[in-house]
Amino acid sequence: MRTSEKVIAGEIEAATNTQLGLVTLLINSDEKQKPNVEKQLAVVNQRLITLRKQHMNITKILCDLELKKTSLSKDLVDIASVHDAFVKLNMRFAQYVRHLCDCDNPSETERQVTDCYRTLTNVIAGELNQMVKDLIAVLRNPAKEHDPARKNS
Repeated sequence: MRTSEKVIAGEIEAATNTQLGLVTLLINSDEKQKPNVEKQLAVVNQRLITLRKQHMNITKILCDLELKKTSLSKDLVDIASVHDAFVKLNMRFAQYVRHLCDCDNPSETERQVTDCYRTLTNVIAGELNQMVKDLIAVLRNPAKEHDPARKNS
């Protein structure tokens, strides 16, 4: 559409230049040439009217599309924001679990619990990261079906 608009604008400019040349020729022509120049000028004027109507129609369509695009995109969230939100959630979860694991003098049992918490944190964080990657892949290309990375799980 934009290419069509540019092509029509170029044709309008060329027709306008032709029209100006014909007007100058009409002013400077003798009585025998005037009817022929007037016919040519009428043809160019009609062509300009048609081109301007086409240009206005294409411009209206482009404006309508831009308005529709703007109205549809006002409620959308960009992928970077989704990714950042999931990363922050993952970090808060990891901090919470690590806080549970912290103690000053851990006994053997407490060390085992701490190791268990850390393992769980790493597994859950890995799963959350994979979920974010899958979600972003679907958001980037919703037409394709995206299978989770681990199909056998």
